Parts: sequence; structure tokens; C-alpha cells
Amino acid sequence: TEITGGNVDYAVSYYMTYADADSATNVIANPATYQNTTPFTEAIYVRLENTVTGCYSVYDFDLIINPLPMISNPAPEFHACEEVPGQGDFVLHDHDTAVTGGQGGMAVRYFATQGAAEIGDPADELPQVYIAPDSTIYARVTVTATGCWRVVAVPLVVEPAPISPALDALEECDFNLDDVAVFNVQAVLDDITNQLGGPGVVTVTAHETQDDADFGSNAITTAPAYSNVEAFTTNGVQTLYIRVSSALTVCYDVEELQLI
Repeated sequence: TEITGGNVDYAVSYYMTYADADSATNVIANPATYQNTTPFTEAIYVRLENTVTGCYSVYDFDLIINPLPMISNPAPEFHACEEVPGQGDFVLHDHDTAVTGGQGGMAVRYFATQGAAEIGDPADELPQVYIAPDSTIYARVTVTATGCWRVVAVPLVVEPAPISPALDALEECDFNLDDVAVFNVQAVLDDITNQLGGPGVVTVTAHETQDDADFGSNAITTAPAYSNVEAFTTNGVQTLYIRVSSALTVCYDVEELQLI
């Protein structure tokens, strides 16, 4: 239709050589379902003939075969730490590089089923943060320059995390009215450690800020006799942040402990 420009007096036929097109011999019999015979690039010759006058011209164009993305199926496992028992928060596009093997020029989208990935409807894409148990999702990997795509399985693996129990506040009396008291924080740390399997299973530390707890830095070294810090104390309450780290994985949990 592009070749004729919609002119009903024009007839189009296709050939594998210029000579065949010029002589109208060895026509390609199946132009609607033609399979190339030369890898990657193949020239096709077109005879455009005016059926009223018999005049014709011969043109050529290339068939270009673009390769599919060369990636592993299944993709490498995607691990996430347990946030609630049995489920992890998977930040899906953090896994794009692993899926593509670091190759550039590819777009990755994630779907719950292989069928949905093959259709590729944006409405069926999984959210950026996908909460799931151990399971398998599917990545549709597209070469952005050509649009060619492949679907691969992505195994999701939830790493067991040490989820801290809820902590009761510690209360101490301020005998000299200086807004400072001494707290045995170590007893709380030891209790959590024992509840979650012991020192070989978890490491429990106390921190004065959320950031320190998240990064595992500046752990309190005076936990058996910790004096609250006035700068962190409001209306007689200071919050400590207890980090419970797995000794077996990189997973951790942070729970607040109030000092009153």
C-alpha cells in the first residue's frame, strides 16, 4: 500500500533478484508470510506495474532482522529482606541491571504472569515497590532501538529478617531534678537477643538517631548504664533506636525504645 500510493491501476510483485523483477519471473508467491533466506539483512526487489499501460519500474528495499535481547532465562534471583513475616519489599527496578546483565539500551518492565508480560499492557505492570512472598514474576526486556523484546522469569527470594518484638518503655526516677536519669538499656538488648535465637543469630545494638541505626553506626557503648541526653529529650522522653541485625544475612530491623 505504501508503494502504490493507493492507485488501483498499479500492481505490485516481489522478487529476490533485480533480473527476476525486471523479467517478471520467479515471483515470491507468499509476500504476506515471507521468511527471509539471508541472515539479518536481505534485499527484496519490487516490480511496480501500471496494469492499464503495461509500464513498470523496479525498486528495492531491505528486510532487516533485529535480534532479540540476549539475556538469561531465568534471570538472577532477586533477594529482599523480610519486612513482615514471609514477605519482602522488592524495589523492582533495582534489579534491572541484573536482569539485563549490565547491557545498555534496554528497558525492563515487570509483570505478575508470563502472559501479562507477553502482552505488555502498561496497566498490568507491577508497582515499583512490590510486596511479595517467595515467588516468580516476569520481566519484559525490550531493546529500545528496535522494539524487539523477550520475557524472562525473575525468582523473588525473601531473606528471613530478625523482626524485633515491640518494646516497652524504660522508666527511671529523676531524683535530683536535673532531667537526667540512668537506664539499663543492655537488659533490653539482651532480652531481644535471647528471644530471637542468641548471639550467633542476631546482633542487637542501640543508637541515638534513626540514621545511625539504619547505617549500623555510632552504637551506644554505655548501654548497661546509659544516661539520657538532654538534647534528645523532650518533655522527659528520649527515644533510642534499637537495631536488630541478622548474623546470617544483611537484613535488619529497627525498633524504637522510649526512655521516660
